Amino acid sequence: MKDSKENYLDTVNQFKLHEFDYNGKMGTAGHVKAGIVTQEAEKLNKDFVQLWGKDTDGTGYKCPNWSSINPYLIGAVQQLSKENNALKERLDKLENKINKLLEGSM
Repeated sequence: MKDSKENYLDTVNQFKLHEFDYNGKMGTAGHVKAGIVTQEAEKLNKDFVQLWGKDTDGTGYKCPNWSSINPYLIGAVQQLSKENNALKERLDKLENKINKLLEGSM
């Protein structure tokens, strides 16, 4: 086993959130305020979708495969956390330099 070098944040940033209404097929109806479109997720990675089922005329429906998407979300949060910590450290150093300069001018 080895650490992944995947840029999860870039992948997650390609997801587009949409507001939509289900078409009522497959027993699902209602409004979704924020969701992803399965066809768009599939273009990012075929493992991001799974077959949900077929309706009475045999049309297959897919849905997001959250067990494949979730590791990317975790990786993106970890990447942002690492970047945030680096920025905090940089800010602290800059503030310390500014404070030393201000102390020296008094």
